[in-house]
Amino acid sequence: MRYPVSTMLGHFGCDTDVSFASVIDRMRRWEVVLQSRAIYRGQSNPDWLLQSLWERHFLHPQRAGLYEPYYIQPHDGARVRLQRAFLEGFRRQVELSFPQETDRSDDQLWAVGRHHGLVTPLLDWTLDPYKALHFALRHWAGTQLAVAVWVFHVSETTPPYEGIWDADIFPRIDWAYISARQRTQEGVFTRLSDPIFADLEQYLRNRLGDRPASACLVKIEILPSAIPNLIRELARRGIDEASLGFTGESDNQQLDDIAAHCNSVLMAGNVPPPPPTLPKVDQQVVVEAAKRLAGQLLASIGPGRAQLTGRKAFPFLSRPRPRYIS
Repeated sequence: MRYPVSTMLGHFGCDTDVSFASVIDRMRRWEVVLQSRAIYRGQSNPDWLLQSLWERHFLHPQRAGLYEPYYIQPHDGARVRLQRAFLEGFRRQVELSFPQETDRSDDQLWAVGRHHGLVTPLLDWTLDPYKALHFALRHWAGTQLAVAVWVFHVSETTPPYEGIWDADIFPRIDWAYISARQRTQEGVFTRLSDPIFADLEQYLRNRLGDRPASACLVKIEILPSAIPNLIRELARRGIDEASLGFTGESDNQQLDDIAAHCNSVLMAGNVPPPPPTLPKVDQQVVVEAAKRLAGQLLASIGPGRAQLTGRKAFPFLSRPRPRYIS
């Protein structure tokens, strides 16, 4: 099989290097259609969620959907305080060793820390799909079933995708490079601080719905049969640990050590709270309520008439509200 297999909208399976290149070409065409800029993230396990290290350690995954009961993350009340204290501790250590770094903003310092292993709320991406592929294969030992490269089409003006951005919950991407390692990796970051959802995919599905979310967030699953040739392709392109800034400059190792020390202090002193017990949702009750509301809406419009729905798939329903569980 020489071409990518699309298992569903937003999910491709590749079993050759040619099929991977074909999907990347398709993603570049989607950039034109969606008026977007594609960024890429490699993960060595295709089942892993799109979570930052902070989310992975402190938050509990929740699925978006009409039938899903949501709860405010138990960690949310302490999140801002804990992140501020943690970042200030990292700042003090960095400024003692690197006085020239005293003018960094909080966002810049998070970015510096992320590229040196600090636990942060940032999720790192790259503009280069083959650099993302390197990260997916970085620790590949030939025993995994598959790896994954995720594609996020970043659009700030095209409806409905412009509605995902929020200064506090999901701020717009800063495209500037603030470290040598970030520049070599062509790295950018997303930061999700949602009080409910702990991974990017579910956040987008909640904000956009399944089909629009699957158009802007794509998973490319790379099967083992494709990997040997893709490893040779990475070598041909000169993409390796050294080219991505993981060897060489001495200050990189010093920053790595500072980040590792701060991480150990954070993990030792902060145990993630357990999730609350969720009640069961009676789906039949939800379906019956939807039918009743749809009938009321149709009766109010009258036979043979139409009414604008404002792009809502279910105009008889108000915007879903999370059912918070205390």
